[in-house]
Amino acid sequence: MSSVSHVPPTAPGRVPIRIVHIADAPQIIPLLAEWHHRQWGHLARARTVPERIAHLQEQTTPGRAPATYVAMLEDTPIGCASLVVNDMAIVPDWTPWIAAVYVEPSHRHQGLGAALVNHVTAEAAAQGYRRLYLYTHDRMAFYQRLGWEVLFRRAYRGDMMTAMARDLHPTRLIV
Repeated sequence: MSSVSHVPPTAPGRVPIRIVHIADAPQIIPLLAEWHHRQWGHLARARTVPERIAHLQEQTTPGRAPATYVAMLEDTPIGCASLVVNDMAIVPDWTPWIAAVYVEPSHRHQGLGAALVNHVTAEAAAQGYRRLYLYTHDRMAFYQRLGWEVLFRRAYRGDMMTAMARDLHPTRLIV
């Protein structure tokens, strides 16, 4: 059984946004692969679009990493985030990671990114993990507002990246 979160509408009369497991919407995998490629294709050793599609198709088992969650406005995908086993080869023992947090530009600055991060955080906690990791090159302040701490900053995959972590407290999510 997959989990579904509902994000309250940000304005009266707006339809609530649902966050669903990719298994509930496998037809949108090619679109997600395009988003990922457009956003992170510049990184060294980045996957091609067909490789990204194949990688996402492997994430259709709810309840375990790797998993991708999709924010849906009615039947339209507007964002996504993933829970992966490891996202930074230089620290192979750190697991799991939040990765590929993406919100379509027309839906940004409405709390959707935070809702996606909190959804993945809750999923990781539900799977028994006590700590969650991520890296970012430009969104450190966003994650710090959500309770993440900086671990280090260094060159990785052709860019300066900040590795961050958050202890998982399933009953305390920060919005």
